[in-house]
Amino acid sequence: GDQVELVFARVHRKDGTVVQPDEQSAAGAYIKWPDLKQGDIVEYAVRSWTSGPVGRRGDAPFYFIDYVGSTTTRPVMFNEVIVDSPEGSPLGIDVINGKAEKRDEKVENGRKITRLTWENPTNVPDEPYMPRPTELLPLVVGSTFRSWNDFREWYREAIKGFSEPDDQVKRLAADLTKGKKSEKEKLEAIFNYVADDIRYVNYVSGEYWLPNRPQQCLARKQGDCDDKAMLLISLLRAIGIEATPVLVQTRITGMPSVLMGKDAAVPLFDHGIAYLPGKGGKPGTWLDATSPQSRLGPLPSMDARAKALFILEGDAKIIDTPSSSVSDHGVTMDWTVKLDPTGAADIVGKEKHLGDWAFELRNNLVEEDARAQWLEQYLSGRWLPTVDLAPKIDYAPDAGTLGYQVRSEGFARKEGDDLAVAALGSYSFMSTFAALPKRTLPLVLPPSMGPSHQRRSITLTAPPGFSFKELPAGGEAKGGAFGSAKVSFKNGKQAGTVVIESEVIFDKSTITVAEYPAFRKWLEAVDALMRQSVRLGKSG
Repeated sequence: GDQVELVFARVHRKDGTVVQPDEQSAAGAYIKWPDLKQGDIVEYAVRSWTSGPVGRRGDAPFYFIDYVGSTTTRPVMFNEVIVDSPEGSPLGIDVINGKAEKRDEKVENGRKITRLTWENPTNVPDEPYMPRPTELLPLVVGSTFRSWNDFREWYREAIKGFSEPDDQVKRLAADLTKGKKSEKEKLEAIFNYVADDIRYVNYVSGEYWLPNRPQQCLARKQGDCDDKAMLLISLLRAIGIEATPVLVQTRITGMPSVLMGKDAAVPLFDHGIAYLPGKGGKPGTWLDATSPQSRLGPLPSMDARAKALFILEGDAKIIDTPSSSVSDHGVTMDWTVKLDPTGAADIVGKEKHLGDWAFELRNNLVEEDARAQWLEQYLSGRWLPTVDLAPKIDYAPDAGTLGYQVRSEGFARKEGDDLAVAALGSYSFMSTFAALPKRTLPLVLPPSMGPSHQRRSITLTAPPGFSFKELPAGGEAKGGAFGSAKVSFKNGKQAGTVVIESEVIFDKSTITVAEYPAFRKWLEAVDALMRQSVRLGKSG
């Protein structure tokens, strides 16, 4: 609700005494606890309510989410949820990921009151890259919509006529597609206009929960995701291409369980895009023109492997979005490295970014004056110990290509009189993603990592007075569904050069507890591969 009140708060000391908080405020449920000792138990009750009716025609959707339990670092000993709504229009209530230990329902003075009690709530470990609490703990949800059909019918009626193109939209669509021959060319022209010329602003419409009409979006030259999706659909309809709106809960939000209630439809969507059905049995095209850096192509990884609801197409049910491929997202790097006897290096780098990685590149390099700073942080954050960047940066946003020159002190590690260059520097996949020897919870990789590919080619030129020693064996680490990695070392075409080629692919994005030992063992093998070093010694 939009109103919150702290009913009470107190501390039960281990010795049996009860003390009050140092500070508390009823409004907003603010509590400052006194100095807490091991064994102390804090108890509080919060009441939340709406200041006006909900669920009427024209009202915005109303729902609530309350997970039961916590993590073992902040354990919950008792949990009770009481829902009070009108008998004539009670909220749909559901418990996901379990059930209440005790459930009482009664009707009193025209109100339906549901009390859900847990004497022994679940408390889960606090682990890195764990799923959100909504995916691990019992979850109490309530909504004015009891089914997805109820919600979709409300949404359809609310946006009725929004995507019908008027004369302004028809003229704009004609101008944008003038001279374009194929449907693909027309689609790309309209998509790029909506992505690039309509600034992304999270603007709340007069109807609060709904998209703005395309005419408002055009008048302001700005809108948020569902505003831009509705404009895109309207422009495409003006030239005879029928797309449809889709609501998505992205992997960034990562709370799909909330959508899976049987007795309550909770519309926790954080994104609105469009979908173009395929022809002749071919798969359709997902259209996400939200960002000025968006392009036609693979579904952004935050949208892939996620949950969605079609507003106009198919059945009223939650569906899985397609799983993007490792070839859709990633980077290919090509470095030419000239080593100094000190271990410093002059590097000429060329990169090709795809999918989300290209989006990230466009997002960070859109302002020319900010490019050098971002590139310095990007290179020093993972690849290089120090960065002295040359002024010229070659960048082609649509192609996703990046070129630069940089000097890095300490690129090669000094080992006595020798120099050593590791295939992947000092970066460790295992310490980043699998530092725990054991897990009790699944591991969820960031959307940009799974799925993705990272390919790197380094051509090393020995410094004067140095020559390459025997090259490492290289090898491959096959991870099955997790992904794969390989590295090779070979003499270059020119004398005094060696080429290191490496590839790391992540495919599976959620690792179960049972799979974790094998996943960690694979990452350990990947690190061992990438730690192999080319060694150089003084000639003669």
